[in-house]
Amino acid sequence: MLLLFLISSNPSNNLSDNIIKIMDISKYPFLLLLTYFFLKGIDSPATMMLTVLYFSYFLAKFISKRILFFEILIMIYLFMVPIVTGSRIIYISEIIILFIFITFFYGNKYSIKDKFKKIMFITFSTFIILMIAFAFQDKINAVMSKGDAANVGGITVNTSGRTYIWSIVLKSAQNNILFGLGQDGPPEMLKYPKWAHPHNDYLRLLHHNGIIGLVLWLLFFINLLIYLLNRIKYSSNDYYKSYYLFNFIFLFAILIIMITDNPIVYSYIMYPLMILSGSSIALHDIEKKNMIKKDI
Repeated sequence: MLLLFLISSNPSNNLSDNIIKIMDISKYPFLLLLTYFFLKGIDSPATMMLTVLYFSYFLAKFISKRILFFEILIMIYLFMVPIVTGSRIIYISEIIILFIFITFFYGNKYSIKDKFKKIMFITFSTFIILMIAFAFQDKINAVMSKGDAANVGGITVNTSGRTYIWSIVLKSAQNNILFGLGQDGPPEMLKYPKWAHPHNDYLRLLHHNGIIGLVLWLLFFINLLIYLLNRIKYSSNDYYKSYYLFNFIFLFAILIIMITDNPIVYSYIMYPLMILSGSSIALHDIEKKNMIKKDI
């Protein structure tokens, strides 16, 4: 992953334009795949994670005011399919990034017109979410309330065995909390076929690599978030700013998904993230060179 990050961060490899082209072309076959899952009701959380990649892309386009109307419809569809297939953390992460980034990143904060648009979009989004929730309430009730449960803010949530396994992993991690215990999980977890991992990447990193490994991992991504946030804030090029925002939203969403799932083991999630992040750094170098040429 780091090799991909380093290669894509080389300005001479300027991958940003090609990545945008790939996103635009690949959205159609991906929508066909989602439609198949939708019609069959297939629960594939690993594949559903890719919806967050495309949702982040279209959300960045919307905030940058570069989105087309049919792409807004695609965003709604990308939210609806994870609900039908039962991918809870996916649609929860999409709701979180939608409201956070529309609230804090959309439009000019001094523009009355942009404030009105923001309020209208948040109201419309809330209405759509409620309509989808109403249409699929039986499915939502099934995946949220059946099975072993935990109480979250007064709401009973089906954790699918996670709270039990998390307690086992956390207890095992304490045997070498500083440096970790290596790649194997605790025997109590591994005796269950479905628990080859704890379904929480923060716990996985703590158990495998200890506090040191977890902190290094978090420092890398927190620094990357700060870097991208600065580029979004200070870039004078709207296209570049939109690209940085796409990267920022996707990374933010992955950090949310890591709470109850394991995106770091999926190459088709982490490879795009590393290439996207590296190419953002390369794009910044290109932006600086273009500014120098203008000054000359």
